[in-house]
Amino acid sequence: MIKICLTVLSILFLGANGQDDCIRTSDEYIGHLEELFDEDSNPALRQLCPDAMLMTRIQNMNDLQYEAQTLNQYGGYWTFGSGPDVANKFLVIANRTRNKADFVTQALIYVGFTAEEAQDPGLSQLVVFDKTLMDIEWGASEAGQSSFLAIWEDVFSYLKNSFQVCVNPEKGNGNSITTPDQCETRTVDIPEPARGSILGMNYLKMTGCTKGYPYPEGRQRESAQACEDRCPNEHGAEYCSFLMPMQTANYNSSIVCIDNYLAQKEFVDGYNTTLLARAFFEQCLSFNGLFTGLGQGYNIVANEITGSEYIVRGDIDLEKLGANEPYPLY
Repeated sequence: MIKICLTVLSILFLGANGQDDCIRTSDEYIGHLEELFDEDSNPALRQLCPDAMLMTRIQNMNDLQYEAQTLNQYGGYWTFGSGPDVANKFLVIANRTRNKADFVTQALIYVGFTAEEAQDPGLSQLVVFDKTLMDIEWGASEAGQSSFLAIWEDVFSYLKNSFQVCVNPEKGNGNSITTPDQCETRTVDIPEPARGSILGMNYLKMTGCTKGYPYPEGRQRESAQACEDRCPNEHGAEYCSFLMPMQTANYNSSIVCIDNYLAQKEFVDGYNTTLLARAFFEQCLSFNGLFTGLGQGYNIVANEITGSEYIVRGDIDLEKLGANEPYPLY
């Protein structure tokens, strides 16, 4: 009788805490995702354990010439990662659709892709990694930093203090992992007028460009003409004149992009300080027009704010982050 009572209590305890069948690792996460797509299986929906800090990132590998070594497959120091709430949301979508193709479309739209992009996402893949391990790695570096929500005010504060930025000179050959000897420090103090404009104006009004919030990272090189076509309104031509040099610089490295901004900053004044600063964020940190600055993503199809969005390092070895083998979404 005592043994039976103890067994019942154990079951009730595990069920109440929700940790009897919850997900703790990236491999468990991908395994459950595949279960949900298995036509011969009918598993119950599982979610992350309360203390599991798993984050997600959707990468577009273009031609898959190189395997992803890091979260930013192009060698950028910074990149975006979605928080545990988004990881759970993806599982809810998978459980609702029970179909990989439908899941991919809905998941991509949720994190900011257009309906057209979500229908034809190219060679996209999902990486799941551990935020705790990310923070240990970044915190152990000379920068002593940790991942943080992508909120404009926090970004300004982060850049105003001396920060680390690294680049592997072999990133063009797919070697995106950096080592301490490949790192430098910089300081970028965004002028107060530019900060005020960025906080108080939407992307269209600020830059003259369309396709911006509130109306995932792409790596397509934009021509000067394409930029002018996208930015036909007031300030558009001037904004493009700042974007183009930094786009070229950023293809070299995050460090060169920052230095390009700092060099131009000495020669602009008035409203151009705002345009130059916003171009810096768009090119050097991949803050495109749909970046909300609220620490949350944006669903352009539903016109609504979505899940948490963090700034994380893009140049750390995925194995050190407890990441799964990238899961193809094609």
